[in-house]
Amino acid sequence: QQLYTDIFGLWTLDGNCPADVYIGHDEERVVGFVAGYPLSYNTWYLQRAGFLQKEQHKHRNLGRYRESIEIIHAEWPGILTMVDNHDLPALRMDLAAGFIVVGTRQDSAGKLWVELGKMKEY
Repeated sequence: QQLYTDIFGLWTLDGNCPADVYIGHDEERVVGFVAGYPLSYNTWYLQRAGFLQKEQHKHRNLGRYRESIEIIHAEWPGILTMVDNHDLPALRMDLAAGFIVVGTRQDSAGKLWVELGKMKEY
C-alpha cells in the first residue's frame, strides 16, 4: 500500500485489488511496480503501473517498463490494459512499449478509456 501511495499519491483501488504485483528494482532500490490479474487462461490484465516520484521522467523508464512486460510475457502470451484517454504520458508509454489500440470503452461515469493489447512475440 505504501509503494502504491508513493507512486500515485492516494490509495484508490476501489475494491479492485490486484492478484499479482511485480516490483521493479534498480540494484537494491525499489523504483516502481506493475500490478494486475489474470483475465483469461492466456491473458493478463495490467491494472496499474508506475514509478516512484523520484524515478519519474527518467529516460530509462521505457526500458524498465519493456523489461517488466517481457517478464509478464514469460507467463502470459497476452496483456490487456486500459488507459484514461486524457492520460497522454501513459498512452505514449504503452504505445512505445509495443501495445496497440484494440478499442475504447466508456464507463458508467462517462469517462472514456482506451483499451490496449500486446501479444508475446515469438
